[in-house]
Amino acid sequence: MYCPNCKQYNEGVYCPECGAKLIEALECDEVVARESYCPNCKQHFEGIYCPECGAKLIETPECDEASAVKRILKAAEQGDASAQTKVGMCYYCGIDVEQNETEAAKWFLKAAEQGNADAQFYIGFCYQGGEGVNEDYSEAVKWFLKAAEQGNINAQIALGSCYYYGLGIAKDYLEAEKWWRKAAEQGSDEAVKNLKKLGY
Repeated sequence: MYCPNCKQYNEGVYCPECGAKLIEALECDEVVARESYCPNCKQHFEGIYCPECGAKLIETPECDEASAVKRILKAAEQGDASAQTKVGMCYYCGIDVEQNETEAAKWFLKAAEQGNADAQFYIGFCYQGGEGVNEDYSEAVKWFLKAAEQGNINAQIALGSCYYYGLGIAKDYLEAEKWWRKAAEQGSDEAVKNLKKLGY
């Protein structure tokens, strides 16, 4: 799990350094696709050798990252929901751009409105913590539900917690159990632990 504040990886739910809620590390690590770069052709390719001139490709993170972010941003601006989600995560974690929760929430919302389940979870997470938007538990529940219905494990866990603690919705242990069980059936250890709170 990854702390967007400390830019470190830790185990558990909350960062031991600053107390922030940790997010899936892979959400940050794999936002920007890494490609190799041909110094002769000044282009990015996959593989070891340039398909144009045969030169050995090199790793140039500063070029790769800038180019990849530009490509993702262009796709996001053209309405690609997956790219919008990635741009949101770049801003949320400060990957190759200055960290900006307001920008992150803006892009998550654009993608969420198009039905992207990951973005729906992320914007719900933003509303729950007041990150980049005003804190609003009811809005958080609305977006968690949309993502959970599409099978998003994180949203199912979050929605179950909202029902369990009565955050943005009336307490309902049966609903909490229902959503945690769905996440547990998909292999979530966290959901299994949560079910034990209900005696399962």
